[in-house]
Amino acid sequence: MFHRHRSQSVPAVDTVAKRMQSREEPSFQFSVPCGQSRVLDGESVHAPYDHLTYTKNDKGTICLRCLKWSLTARRSSRIPPDSEYGNENVRLADKWGFPGQMIDSECPLCRLFAMHAADYQFVNGPMQGRQYDLRELSINLKQPRLHGGGFTASAAKFWYLDPTSAPRAGFSQMAGEGSCIGLTVVSDLGALDYLTPVLIDCDVVDYPTIQSWLSACHNHHHGDCDSTSNESLPSLHLIDCMSMPPRLVNAQPHHKYAALSYVWGRGGVAAQFSGDTLTWRLLPQTIRDAMTVVRRLGMRYLWVDRYCIPAAAMKEQISKMDVIYAGAELVIVAAAGDDIEYGLPGVGPRKRTQQPYALVGKDLFVSTLSDLSSMLHFITWWQRAWCFQEALLSRRRLIFTEEKIYFLCRSMLCIETLSLPFQDPNQRPHASRTASSTDFYNWLTTSGSASKGPDQIHDILTAYANKEMSFESDGLNAIVGVLRAFSQRNPGNFHSYGGLPIIGYPSSKAFLSALLWSDHIPERRRAGDFPSWSWVGWTGDFRYDSISRDVDDIEVRLVERDGGTTKWEDFVVSGRLRKSPFPLSQYIRLYAVTAMIQVSHLATSRIQHGGAYVVPVQRLPQGRVRTSPGGKLSPDLHAELVSKPSKCVFLISPDDERKLYGIALLLRAVGAHLERIGSFQLDYLGDVYDADGIYDSFLMSTDEKAAIEGFDFQREWIHLG
Repeated sequence: MFHRHRSQSVPAVDTVAKRMQSREEPSFQFSVPCGQSRVLDGESVHAPYDHLTYTKNDKGTICLRCLKWSLTARRSSRIPPDSEYGNENVRLADKWGFPGQMIDSECPLCRLFAMHAADYQFVNGPMQGRQYDLRELSINLKQPRLHGGGFTASAAKFWYLDPTSAPRAGFSQMAGEGSCIGLTVVSDLGALDYLTPVLIDCDVVDYPTIQSWLSACHNHHHGDCDSTSNESLPSLHLIDCMSMPPRLVNAQPHHKYAALSYVWGRGGVAAQFSGDTLTWRLLPQTIRDAMTVVRRLGMRYLWVDRYCIPAAAMKEQISKMDVIYAGAELVIVAAAGDDIEYGLPGVGPRKRTQQPYALVGKDLFVSTLSDLSSMLHFITWWQRAWCFQEALLSRRRLIFTEEKIYFLCRSMLCIETLSLPFQDPNQRPHASRTASSTDFYNWLTTSGSASKGPDQIHDILTAYANKEMSFESDGLNAIVGVLRAFSQRNPGNFHSYGGLPIIGYPSSKAFLSALLWSDHIPERRRAGDFPSWSWVGWTGDFRYDSISRDVDDIEVRLVERDGGTTKWEDFVVSGRLRKSPFPLSQYIRLYAVTAMIQVSHLATSRIQHGGAYVVPVQRLPQGRVRTSPGGKLSPDLHAELVSKPSKCVFLISPDDERKLYGIALLLRAVGAHLERIGSFQLDYLGDVYDADGIYDSFLMSTDEKAAIEGFDFQREWIHLG
């Protein structure tokens, strides 16, 4: 029997809390293995895998409260097909207990509940005295059977503890973000066709289950999941994983392959090659594990960018990642660890985090472990720009985390710790109060992909702008595959140029509307030959705001590399955009209304981000000003902006007579051309601040003082780069 050693000076809960705060151990670790079968309470219990693992002192005495509750806890069950479906989250019991005390209890169910207390990391801190409520998540689910035809309908319940008072953001359960508890059976789960938790083996990956997921997708998801690009790459190379040592081969049309999405890390690949073969012992652990997965799933070929992109085809293949990743039968995602040496947990030597559970008599209460979308902000793979694109482009993804495996195709989500798939990922059981990125599942399934509409690209690009990349010059390459995919799914209604998403039938107004992105927290120019008028030319956050007015009737010309010009609509018709995402120069010319304005920076804690750039546009005394978006530019740009008047070009001109706002791009001179350094809106409705940043009034459009003045408007050609 396993017991923790108690200390007079440092309580066990303190030690666990510190470990969780450092995030070195994302799941509760006090557990020991036992044999495949074991006699418990006079009955032989058989494990679904080679062994079961019981949480600390598996024969601990259950407390009376948990015993009474466990007798009423309902198992998952089948329900009539005509039942109502959906999720319901209710408070089952008020003030269930104090997790800081429950974690040290001899009752195995109390310990399990404490591990699934949302915001647990503060129970031993300033708020350790608060109690937690017991919440119950009820799920009525109708799903297609993984084996055979038809549907299965089931009702399941899951539980977790929630603070009686509001939780603090950013802290979650010891058992992982979004995890909850379910009641399962200790038997062969393969025979079940209703939703229930699954106790997995932390040492070994269950390949037959993965194969059943793949088979279900191949057999039932005709359309999105089996659609690939008609475009081919004649110089595509693949790794033959059946060959030993592994070797590179030229891809043939009949070759079906898996691809790997991973965090690169450091180190070159030259030493790992011997001619066209790879030296197995020199390969990083993640590569070796991925080859093992390919073989165990009955496949043969694997595409890995670091080995399979010929130098002569580098530029072409980097710009066509949509062809490569959408063409893969399966994309293996290494979402655990920080680099390529970490490996795939459960495949090679690295083991997975132990799954918490408690055995109460014949009832087995099991943790679902972390919810993937709730822990994305901790996963290095999801923070990387290239990996973000690879996830969006893939048809089927097998995602390896520290704890378990997810399978996510365009029509279905499968989770290793749950017995049934989910056509709607939002139906999955997860603690509702944890931070969750619903966009993750929306973007990666058909219901939220490019087929839903081209407008969603704005949200995707906004998220992409915050991703990390080793080389800033990859700013466009690492997302151009997604832009190409949107274009293919929305023919004639979506194009991209220099990173700009241009929605609608090709016209000057469509192009100008794409220029209406704004810096949320302005930073600095991105390294590389990128235009300032595109979001990709800058680092930091940006957003596309909803605009109710149409842009002005402005002439737009794209500048050729030889200095000639062409209209946007003529350029699209020419077909040159299909050959390259940015085939012309970085310059455009606009014939538009311009003006000179003096910008100043108002530093005050009363405005978000500690201040804002402001423009005196109102006919008001005492130098009152209207604010532009908050934040601060780099020191050089800041000094240049506030030291002298700047030119601005109006994409939407203000209308003083009808009191309609205007939107302008703020420019600076760089040699013979102008660069965009910001944008602002001249509005007749909004907050007015005085010179000290103190809120003064909300100016109504009917106020006679609501007038744009002091501008010398003129129409001219500007050369923007």
